[in-house]
Amino acid sequence: MDTQLATEIARIEAALRNTLDDISLRTAAGAGRERTRELVSHARELADKLQQTVDRLDHDDDSEGVRRMASYLAAHLTVLERDGLSVQLH
Repeated sequence: MDTQLATEIARIEAALRNTLDDISLRTAAGAGRERTRELVSHARELADKLQQTVDRLDHDDDSEGVRRMASYLAAHLTVLERDGLSVQLH
């Protein structure tokens, strides 16, 4: 796997995980919905960017694990959106 691409993926993944955690914490605390909606929008942008970056990977075993991780995070965001932002990331 290309080192520069792997670094970019790791950076986007960390930002997305942090944003998903923030959404979960804000929702659990009953924080304002406007800021939460902004975070969800930002998370969607990150998830899309992560998917675009992952799509540039070669097709090998390492890349397959990264693809699964990106899909999991995108699915988790969808669950947060669908369930009214009430599910926490594990």
